[in-house]
Amino acid sequence: MFWFEICDRGKYHSWFPSMNLTEAQRVWLAMQEQFFAKYERFVREWPEWYSSGIWSAPYPGSRASGGMIAYSHLDLSADLVARFKEWQTEYNGHKPWAPKELDWHSHARTADGLAGDLKAALGPRIYVEHPELLEVMADGSTVSCRERLGLPEPE
Repeated sequence: MFWFEICDRGKYHSWFPSMNLTEAQRVWLAMQEQFFAKYERFVREWPEWYSSGIWSAPYPGSRASGGMIAYSHLDLSADLVARFKEWQTEYNGHKPWAPKELDWHSHARTADGLAGDLKAALGPRIYVEHPELLEVMADGSTVSCRERLGLPEPE
């Protein structure tokens, strides 16, 4: 799956640079050392129509999701669930043919706060990502995974 993602990149999914096999193997080994040894599960916050906005990911930066995670499968407060539902309702209400009707900057700011609170709720053994290849830390800040994986920052 990893090889497919770095070779078959579309214009909307380019968070991994193009790599040859040797480079991809090096990045995968770094992924194992930096992330698989540290975390039990990988979660991404990502809005999608009529979803929870919380997705299982096989590894950091993966464009494939392991599926949507229902709120009932996570130990989240009623307040945090309500905030996620409100955020998703806002997203659900925007029309794909009229994307300028949604205040994307406000929606993204809300997502930033939700990601930090999600990380706090899930704890240190669950990796939370928002957006791709940005790890959400316990204090709500984000740290790029790129340096740990030996990847250049996007231009």
